[in-house]
Amino acid sequence: MLTLTAAVLAIGFGSHLAAYLVLGAVLVAAALESVFAFCVGCAIFAGLRRIGWIPEASAPNATTSGAACRRTDNRAAACSSLPVAASPPGSPQARSGAQRSW
Repeated sequence: MLTLTAAVLAIGFGSHLAAYLVLGAVLVAAALESVFAFCVGCAIFAGLRRIGWIPEASAPNATTSGAACRRTDNRAAACSSLPVAASPPGSPQARSGAQRSW
């Protein structure tokens, strides 16, 4: 989504600087996650919960103690502050009853 935003900024509006800034932010967030296991999205979510911009009812099991991400099975980080998404209908995970976290 953010790369699409950068493409629209560059091609649609001719704002190459803004597009490079968006892509730079994506690269920094990816580097923080891959090198230090720090989830920028989790930190933003926790901060917005803390100041009251995201109500408790939106994710009642979420943590507000900061970025609460951890590595699982050497795959992408699973944020404990985000709800677990159900698998798409008809997928092997849905047929087996397994849940998937993105």
